[in-house]
Amino acid sequence: ESDRLYDKLLLRQRMNLLSQMATTPIDCLFKHIASGNQEEVERLLSQGDSDKDTVQKMCHPLCYCDKCEKLVSGKLNDPSIITPFSRDDRGYTPLHIAAICGQTPLVDLLVAKGAIVNATDYHGSTPLHLACQKGYQNVTCVKALVYYDVHSCRLDIGNEKGDTPLHIAARWGYQGIIEVLLQNGANPNTQNRMKETSLQCALNSKSPLRSPQHSTETFSRGSSVSSLSSASIDTRQDEAKNSYKEVEKLLRAVADGDLEMVRYLLEWTEEDLEDEDDTVSTSKPEFCHPLCQCSKCGPAQKKFARVPANGLGVNVSNQDGFTPLHMAALHGHSDLVSLLLKHGASISAKNAEHAVPLHLACQKGHSQVVECLMDYNAKQNKKDAYGNTPLIYACLNGHYETTALLLQHGASVNLSNAKGNTALHEAVIGKNEALVDLLLQNGAMTHIRNERNCTPADCAEPVSAESLLPTFHFLNFHRCNVTQM
Repeated sequence: ESDRLYDKLLLRQRMNLLSQMATTPIDCLFKHIASGNQEEVERLLSQGDSDKDTVQKMCHPLCYCDKCEKLVSGKLNDPSIITPFSRDDRGYTPLHIAAICGQTPLVDLLVAKGAIVNATDYHGSTPLHLACQKGYQNVTCVKALVYYDVHSCRLDIGNEKGDTPLHIAARWGYQGIIEVLLQNGANPNTQNRMKETSLQCALNSKSPLRSPQHSTETFSRGSSVSSLSSASIDTRQDEAKNSYKEVEKLLRAVADGDLEMVRYLLEWTEEDLEDEDDTVSTSKPEFCHPLCQCSKCGPAQKKFARVPANGLGVNVSNQDGFTPLHMAALHGHSDLVSLLLKHGASISAKNAEHAVPLHLACQKGHSQVVECLMDYNAKQNKKDAYGNTPLIYACLNGHYETTALLLQHGASVNLSNAKGNTALHEAVIGKNEALVDLLLQNGAMTHIRNERNCTPADCAEPVSAESLLPTFHFLNFHRCNVTQM
């Protein structure tokens, strides 16, 4: 009997595979929803009513007997299986698609047929989340979802990042949507996983739909319901007047890994994205001469000379000297690091402490970022204001993989910082035997003394020294023999 059940399961898997290879009924339904073909959508959904008869003929809804299996398999690729609850491989329901495409009449139709307003896709987004997103924003759709039943449509559901629809609308600056959500009870004090409220997420002051002051006023009107403090609003208005705030918005988007927001703030178009693969892997393109406009240099000149209307550029920095590349490296966003470099980000830019992006990536042990920076010829032996090299930072924080990567790319192992400590000193102080072995195998000297006149062995605690000294003696003995030969 177990073999028989296995055969049935195998048959079901094969049939599922075949159904995925062809255009499925759910694909057809979604296409009609996207194009606003209400008549065809109604026809497909009405055929789903016949599916109730199939269920009634089965022993029970989950039965796997031969009779029921035949009924189910016969309906596998039948349009009648389509319902308002059907999902695709992204977890989208028909209502998600209607919200994305701004098809308000179909939103009403689907909700009337029982579509679940709070259904989430595989990223935790409801149809309301999607209706508030950049490119999909549609205040009429938002109203259709919210007004149908205020009590059933939950306005404070968070997606996988903890963002509510209000967070998303605030981030993109959609005044009309913000007002609808606030008027219907959305809580502007709800925090996402980054501990940010929707007011703190209001990054986009350059949206054509509103000005920074107007956005703050919108939240201010909603605060009578949600009790936002007037002090925080006044602070927000004062900060918006400062020119450096635009830079902070960009850096914050980079820190969050919000690729779409970064592209938007820097005004990188689809055309720019298509050119990314053709961009040479250097921080600056090579021109015939600085003003050359030949067929080779012209497109690159245009691309790198363009400055967004808000004055932001790929190499802007805040008051501490942090550029977007610094922030992407610090937070380990390798995709953003690659994108910024392809758009001309300076790999050798220094912050107020003379740290380059490679220093920050090595501090945090972001090996993918380190590898990406190395591919763009980042200099491994740069020192910051404290005299630390990227290698010293990697050892200081115990990042073995990052240390190995730097050594593979030729990082100098015996450079010392302002305290006179080498990478080996820091590895010993950190009691990291694996790092000590790795450094010794790559030529680290054991006799270098720091500002306190201590060798690496002197820096070890008694217990650590006992375990590390045999390694030192073995390697010193081995080097002496090699020298004598």
